[in-house]
Amino acid sequence: MKVGDSATITRTFRHHDICDIVELCGLVAKREVPGPLIGAMWSTLLGCHLPGPGTLYVQQETQHLRTAALHEPLTATVEVTRLQTERHLVELTTRCVNSEGTLLAEGSALVYVKYLTSPC
Repeated sequence: MKVGDSATITRTFRHHDICDIVELCGLVAKREVPGPLIGAMWSTLLGCHLPGPGTLYVQQETQHLRTAALHEPLTATVEVTRLQTERHLVELTTRCVNSEGTLLAEGSALVYVKYLTSPC
């Protein structure tokens, strides 16, 4: 893993996808994707792809800029911005765009990776 590495996932959420999250969070069902589902896309990337299994969140910041519509493909991306090898920490940017490339949410994540090694 090195600075600049990235991973991306695209998902289209439907009404049935939001039913459980709406119930769990006490939200009112709308025709938009709840923010926690966008965050779940980043969690999937971090835990399964980059850095991968064993990754633990230390901190996450997210700014939701626009609503995400149901039935529209959303693309979430994480990109490595800094490695703190000695502390086993990885800093990443997080972004989510719609099918037109409009930025819906962005932020950063700091994760702990037990087996982080130097890129050299």
